[in-house]
Amino acid sequence: MWEDYAHRFRLRAHKVMSQSVVLRQLEDLPRYRLVIIDESHNFRNREGKIYQAIRGYLDRNDSKVILLTATPYNKTYLDLGSQLRLFLNEQYDLGIRPEAILREVGDSEFSLRNPNTPLSSLAAFEKSEHPDDWREIMRLFLVRRTRSFIIANYAEFDDANGRPFLTLPNGVRMYFPTRSPHSVKFRSDPSDPADPVAGLFSEHIVDIIDGLDLPRYGLSLYQKAKLPLDLKDSDRKLLDDLSRAGKRLKGFCRTNLFKRLESSGHSFILSIHRHILRNYLFLHALENKLPLPIGQQDASSLDPRYRDAGEGELDLDDEEEPLPPFGAWDESHYRAEAAKLYQYLSSHQSRRYRWLRTDVFKPGLPGDLLRDAESLHRILTEAGEIAPAQDYKLQALIHLLGTEAPKEKFLLFSQFADTAHYLSEQLHAAGIDGVDCVTGNSENPARQAWRFSPESNDRLKEFPSSKQSRVLVATDVLSEGQNLQDASRVSDDDLAELVTTLHRDDRLVVVNLHDEPMKEPRILCSLGLAE
Repeated sequence: MWEDYAHRFRLRAHKVMSQSVVLRQLEDLPRYRLVIIDESHNFRNREGKIYQAIRGYLDRNDSKVILLTATPYNKTYLDLGSQLRLFLNEQYDLGIRPEAILREVGDSEFSLRNPNTPLSSLAAFEKSEHPDDWREIMRLFLVRRTRSFIIANYAEFDDANGRPFLTLPNGVRMYFPTRSPHSVKFRSDPSDPADPVAGLFSEHIVDIIDGLDLPRYGLSLYQKAKLPLDLKDSDRKLLDDLSRAGKRLKGFCRTNLFKRLESSGHSFILSIHRHILRNYLFLHALENKLPLPIGQQDASSLDPRYRDAGEGELDLDDEEEPLPPFGAWDESHYRAEAAKLYQYLSSHQSRRYRWLRTDVFKPGLPGDLLRDAESLHRILTEAGEIAPAQDYKLQALIHLLGTEAPKEKFLLFSQFADTAHYLSEQLHAAGIDGVDCVTGNSENPARQAWRFSPESNDRLKEFPSSKQSRVLVATDVLSEGQNLQDASRVSDDDLAELVTTLHRDDRLVVVNLHDEPMKEPRILCSLGLAE
């Protein structure tokens, strides 16, 4: 998108660089006077490698910097401080002070608690949790252009209908859409055997997941007190990484299982299957005294001190082995598949894995692995095969796309590639026309975005109506940096509610496919429509 803008508007922009190549390419670039950082909220971790590389470049070259983001604040005000630190020395005299916290504790007490921190510096503001202090400092750096701001300061109002609009250079009026939420309900009854997806939300399933030991995500708890004397430094480093990750990995794993359940029953069942298979993979290694393949999910990748957003998320085996036939869900199948998988991983020496000898672990590890596998196997057995006709959330979506709005364009977002593929396959099977699917493994996501939304991307010559897609199912690979405004409706299936927005001419409607009331602020923010 940026390369296209640079060409179209003849910007003197030399280099457009994605986060993924910053560590390899940024250091070798000559000096540029201005650096634009899009989606700057990804750089709230000042210890991350990509953050450090960008900060170093800006500092060495004394470059001006523009940070672009719709969501600068995520969890704490330090998110703002970290972004400001990209171009601002934390000791620099700003000419203003965090007066709210200074009134609370007093100047002298503040200085005693925070020696070597000038009262009028960014470092001082970072000690405050008062909104007024952060409003004051952001006043110096923030240019805020929200929808409401544009309407209040730049829009005209149509006397005939009272609606705000902007007049484009060609004289056309662009009206701001109004938004009105409504719900489209679908059947959900955990007590009904004919509704197996709803049954997955039962307390029984929750209790099984809460009761898991999750030993693969807590390997440091099984480490022997006395390690072998001939242990290599690389193995000690790996054990240290496992210990650093600690209990957070277990909590993340449980949370992720519930997120996948909210996304789709299909995605949840797949995740259970893969979790069982990897437990048997570890069992195969332990029982045969073979090195354990330790993936990114088992080491330091969760520690925010060592990872930026964009450096790789925690891998929970999305988009890997398909679900085996229902009749093959037994221990002998998983043991045989685990042996094949181990052979494949060891022969290919995948960079995704590091290898750790098994004699560093206590004898209790295999038993906990097997116990978890058996518990998860009960979920598979009790759930059984879930026919698409019994997935009522899916059927509500099919009805919406095929019957209620058979000609309109839909954009469906999913956090998980498994759900995206599932929806795409089932929509095809249901006879929905023009379905396309984009995930991180897609060869050219931008081209698929153009095929879906050619008008907003000036690609109508390349993609006339006969070559356009009508329904685009995507992971968050398309959530940033793409123009998708040709869509009539946008849906995020990974909330507990199935949320859809409808934009038809002058209306933007949020549709909630769930029995529960909508939590409108959370949903609108998740769709990037907070304003």
